[in-house]
Amino acid sequence: PVDFTIATYGGMSLCCYEVINYLYSKYNINGELIVLSKLTHPNLDSIIDSIKKTKIFITVEENNINLGFGSELISCLHDIANFRSLRIGSKNNNIIPSAPKLENIILPTKSSIINQIINFLKGILWKNISTQLK
Repeated sequence: PVDFTIATYGGMSLCCYEVINYLYSKYNINGELIVLSKLTHPNLDSIIDSIKKTKIFITVEENNINLGFGSELISCLHDIANFRSLRIGSKNNNIIPSAPKLENIILPTKSSIINQIINFLKGILWKNISTQLK
């Protein structure tokens, strides 16, 4: 069974793929990754089908989480399905730098995504992840 759904796009796609593989191999937490190829009028059917199974939806993007694509996607989907959600994105800053060293400080990384997902899932009663982390 799938435990959670991640939707992402662009540069975060490979990172999220690695996160899902890590969480499964290390903690036996199974995620489904949906990579959106179109942000304007995306096809929501596969996301809705996955959320109906998992009841947990996570968006990951390089953008700010406030008023970003992930926020809008979650808002649209809440009208259709009941689920818990987590938005992961750049640290709340109005500017995404173009210098690689500064990007690494602002943008989500594999380890920051893993930590946020684990902390989020720990608070959900459907699975006792705390015992798996010991």
